[in-house]
Amino acid sequence: KSQQLSDHSAPGEEDEPSRQHDPWREDPNFVHSAFAHAQLLFQGVQFAASTHCLVMIAFTVLAILLCSKSGLDISFDTSMGIVSVGTTFPLVFSVSAGFERREAALNAMARFKGGVYATYIAMKLWERDAVDGQKGEWADQLDQLFHKLLDDIEWYLRNPLSSEESGNVVYDGFQRLTVHNRDFGPVAGHKLGSGGMGRMSSNIRDLVDEFEQMRSIRDSTSPIGLRLFCF
Repeated sequence: KSQQLSDHSAPGEEDEPSRQHDPWREDPNFVHSAFAHAQLLFQGVQFAASTHCLVMIAFTVLAILLCSKSGLDISFDTSMGIVSVGTTFPLVFSVSAGFERREAALNAMARFKGGVYATYIAMKLWERDAVDGQKGEWADQLDQLFHKLLDDIEWYLRNPLSSEESGNVVYDGFQRLTVHNRDFGPVAGHKLGSGGMGRMSSNIRDLVDEFEQMRSIRDSTSPIGLRLFCF
């Protein structure tokens, strides 16, 4: 505590410039956070620098060089209406559609997170019989299943080379989750088809629906014609 007090000036006095809000010293996690942001920025640049984008940029630069005075010196009269209708509108529409897809994905992730918490809390509170003298064993097993499921979903959504097999791995996790929920019924004092188990099954169904929404946003892209116009 005395060491902490020595790092700052007395009350009413200003700290030395070198000691004022230094996040690198105050929060060691700041370095990891900065690295994570830099990594995210690199992933965004890597995603934008696709082969199609680089080819279109190369053709654009080549056309400008050929039409310049030092090249073929090509000039012609044109109307800005072509630019506004054929380029600006598709570009604005594409950007707007991209943000709408982002908001839809965030909403799906939020509902998925809420469903995970609701299922875990229900299994944590409804357990009646202790397993090996420890109550909460079913919720701990569910926590492990959720961690494995979330890892598989994150890998599928982040990996640009995700395939149908990786999507099937996610559904294997949902199957294990359903089996665990079925076996939990007698422990909670509910039978299959009862109201309590029905709510649990409904939560799992909602998780599948939210994953499918995120999956459709991840796998589908804008029409190729619209993307070509945006260049």
